[in-house]
Amino acid sequence: MIFKEIIEAEDKSMLLAEKKYPKTSTNSSDRNDDYQKKLVKKLKVAIQNKYKVDENRLKAIALEGLEHNWTMPPMWKD
Repeated sequence: MIFKEIIEAEDKSMLLAEKKYPKTSTNSSDRNDDYQKKLVKKLKVAIQNKYKVDENRLKAIALEGLEHNWTMPPMWKD
């Protein structure tokens, strides 16, 4: 459940950053990256608060899921 939410947060942040600052424009690339990082941090903090885990535990769950090929959720769509 937490792993799924972590992946969804990453997908959502990338999609929203791309909508706001498309990487097709060279001067939008840095803005896109900055905005995506800000969004994913905010979304992950919400997950941490929801499940009462710290950042290190969240990273460990994400890594374990990737190492053990846990099922990935479908790509987040707006």
